[in-house]
Amino acid sequence: MSVFLLRLSRDYMDMDKCAEEREKGNQAFKDMKYPEAVQHYTEALRRGPPAINPEAHKLYSNLSASYAKLCAYPEGVKVRIREVICCTNA
Repeated sequence: MSVFLLRLSRDYMDMDKCAEEREKGNQAFKDMKYPEAVQHYTEALRRGPPAINPEAHKLYSNLSASYAKLCAYPEGVKVRIREVICCTNA
């Protein structure tokens, strides 16, 4: 990975935007708009990855639940594995 891309990704991280996306994901899940919830939780993880977000495991859990509601079980399992890795490395 180039230094430019690494810097760009660090600049992209923003805990306020992470919280906004999490809330949008929560609302979409409540409204049973699961594809939207997946998009919002994914963006929240991009904005607040485990390296800077001690609550990232909750985002993984929410993302996995959204995939389960879509019957996208392989994707949900992959997310759960990332959640376990996130929690054990914390």
